[in-house]
Amino acid sequence: MTSATPTSATPTATAVTMEPPAVTWKGRFPAGEILLLEH
Repeated sequence: MTSATPTSATPTATAVTMEPPAVTWKGRFPAGEILLLEH
């Protein structure tokens, strides 16, 4: 469980930092929001 927690948080934090804000995401991929929520 300990390994799963940091592993899942590491890519998430990196993706958010590297990727643009939610506003840009909506403009690029409006369907991406639904996919992220479902994921």
